[in-house]
Amino acid sequence: MINQWLKSWAQERQIPLEFFESLGSTNQEAKNQISENLEPLVIVAASSQTAGRGRGQRHWHNSKPGTNLLSSWSLSCPSAPQPIMAPLIGLALYRAVTKAWPDLPWSLKAPNDLFLGEKKVAGLLLETVSCGDQHRLVVGVGLNVLDHPENLPEAGHLSSSEGLGRPPTQQEYQSFLNEFADQLTKAQREGLSAELSPEAQTQLRAALNANPLKASYIVEVTPAGDLVFADKTYRWSDL
Repeated sequence: MINQWLKSWAQERQIPLEFFESLGSTNQEAKNQISENLEPLVIVAASSQTAGRGRGQRHWHNSKPGTNLLSSWSLSCPSAPQPIMAPLIGLALYRAVTKAWPDLPWSLKAPNDLFLGEKKVAGLLLETVSCGDQHRLVVGVGLNVLDHPENLPEAGHLSSSEGLGRPPTQQEYQSFLNEFADQLTKAQREGLSAELSPEAQTQLRAALNANPLKASYIVEVTPAGDLVFADKTYRWSDL
């Protein structure tokens, strides 16, 4: 269902989409195709992943095939992305879901998790590939839509009782895809700068402080993307 909605949406938006029923890793496939892709945005998606990756040594845990958004969004960049790109991509996903489903309790957890209430429903994996003056940003997005891995008690999904309490409609889901594509393109542009805008700093702080599982209140998100607490400061890249 949601994969067909993704396909029809990409066709309508004229965004190249490579879809696989089963794939090791959408991010790896997107990187493998970089030399062939000259489009501003290309999406690689799958019903299931056999070797999906998270940040560091983490792995993506599968649920039932076809129930979640397993995708990588490959964007061309005129120059090398700056460190603020990571928080901007998280903010792009947060903006997209809050626009599509504004009544749900969304929040962020640095560096790459989206929460719905007390449950993690999405993760991001950012990778940059550069060759000479050519740069490509690959954004892996795993969003639990209709189901979540049963072996992860901290995981949830959009359709659960904590979320919508029902599957999303096609219009809702494709509205989310529209918003995410637009916000991702905006983040790709802004992430070439050295500093976050005041608007991005304010929205990031609010999204992070909305997380019910946060250990401490964030006093400030700096222009460089550092998180300032009452007694310490963390660089986003060190989280």
